[in-house]
Amino acid sequence: MRKLLLTILTCVCLLSFTLCFACSENNDSTTYWDYETAYAQAQELGYQGTLEEFIETIHGEKGAKGDKGEKGDKGEKGEKGISITNVYINEDDYLVIEFSEGHPIVCGKVNSEHTHSPSQWTIDEEPTCYEKGLKHKDCTICGATLEIQSINKLEHNYLDGVCEHCDDEIFTDGLHYVLNADGQGYSVVGIGLAESMDLIIPSNYKGKPVTAIVDNAFIENLVIKSIKIGDSVTSIGEDAFSECESLESVTFGENSQLTSIGSYAFSSCDSLTSIVIPNSVTSIGERAFSWCDSLTSIVIPNSVTSIDEDAFKGCSSLTSIEVDSNNTVYKSEDGNLYSKDGKTLIQYAIGKTDTAFIIPTGVETIGSDAFYGCSLTSIVIPNSVTSIGSSAFYDCDSLESVTFG
Repeated sequence: MRKLLLTILTCVCLLSFTLCFACSENNDSTTYWDYETAYAQAQELGYQGTLEEFIETIHGEKGAKGDKGEKGDKGEKGEKGISITNVYINEDDYLVIEFSEGHPIVCGKVNSEHTHSPSQWTIDEEPTCYEKGLKHKDCTICGATLEIQSINKLEHNYLDGVCEHCDDEIFTDGLHYVLNADGQGYSVVGIGLAESMDLIIPSNYKGKPVTAIVDNAFIENLVIKSIKIGDSVTSIGEDAFSECESLESVTFGENSQLTSIGSYAFSSCDSLTSIVIPNSVTSIGERAFSWCDSLTSIVIPNSVTSIDEDAFKGCSSLTSIEVDSNNTVYKSEDGNLYSKDGKTLIQYAIGKTDTAFIIPTGVETIGSDAFYGCSLTSIVIPNSVTSIGSSAFYDCDSLESVTFG
């Protein structure tokens, strides 16, 4: 009876083991080697023994030193030896056999000399338009690195003006850039070695956004005729383009992120005729466009919430200041600039050829330099006006009469 029970128990264990092994084979994505495959790999690595000796090494070589029968039991467990997962040579030239479970077997030293079999190239670092890449080949037998090579930098390939590799736009060569303190973008700091009269400041440089044009970047440059400013630029610094006397046009991208135009940024750009400020700008600094003698028109979007004093002072040809009707802080009437509520006349377009002007009723404040340098001969100021800013009518050489009431 006892023998019968033992026989039944043995059958159950064997069945359970078979099911577990089948499940592991079905669910485990690990690649298992049979004896022949593992032996072939070992031979390539310099193993000199026979297949039988190789199998004996796996199942019971250590058992020869003790009770072979007992080690034989372990060898039978070793039927999982089919689940060999790797055969390789370690750094000390010992053959190592690894399994899906348990400890690896370390065999004796082998003659590891063999003809290297190079792998395909493996890319370690992808090349960019600005940096070389790196690749290498390994031996497929022993894993040794056989060759390392650099990969040439990519050439810019522009599609609709934008490089398909690095997203840089076509831009003016030679401009001077500086990496921002946060390391996340670049600022344009000067003309550098650029010789072009038509500047294109890109949205991206060396794979990072160009975020700013710094103070005094192009001050007093007498060569620049046009500027195209990339979408990623968010600020134009003080005096960035002041006294660029040949500058005729400034354009921005359709998706410009520009938010601020600094004080005197375009002051005394005598050849600048018009400018459309992007619908992202919130602030225009003091005298940002002052003394632009050829400026005839300027368009202010609904995003602008702050226009500092004398932003358009002395623009002797200015005939139209147009403010988007959705702007909540400013408005334009007859080409002149007012506060949204109409209580402050900020800037009269002094390039107009009219000789007389009647300030609308309801205006309470006439801003500083509002009529500076105008060619009017007569002005009527309503009774609603309670304050007149400094130099409001300064240098109005043709003005003959000012009437109140």
